[in-house]
Amino acid sequence: MMAGQGPVLAAASRVLPPTMVFRLGVALLVGAMFTFQRPAGPLSYVGAVLYAVGNGLSWPTFQARVAELGGEAQGSVQGAITSAARLASIVGLVMGGMLYPALGAGLFTVAAALFTAVLLGTRLWFRSAESASAPPSTSAPPSSSTPPSTHGEP
Repeated sequence: MMAGQGPVLAAASRVLPPTMVFRLGVALLVGAMFTFQRPAGPLSYVGAVLYAVGNGLSWPTFQARVAELGGEAQGSVQGAITSAARLASIVGLVMGGMLYPALGAGLFTVAAALFTAVLLGTRLWFRSAESASAPPSTSAPPSSSTPPSTHGEP
């Protein structure tokens, strides 16, 4: 994951907009979930790489987007999002442990479906985030009370 959040994220961020970096990361996570459905073997290593790079691309990009929207409450927002992530990690492990006996490797299909939902919702969330963080327009429409120009008149 260190490589994903380090040189891979830096290189991707230089050539892609944040929306695409996030989407690429989530797409790699979807791919990782599908490789985890297979029995242990060489494909498990491919899945681990996909997971590490996908998480390394998506999570920091998500945190940066949240920081952009936080404004003056950035610290509180970052704290809340980190707390929610930790809670989701705990709940996810417990739920995964409870569902695995019933679903087996199909549990990774559920995870892939959830990541796919995030992937499909990315455009909407990033678009609304961009419009919410866009600075207000500084150009005012011309006023009707502006006196006419007197250039060239005696």
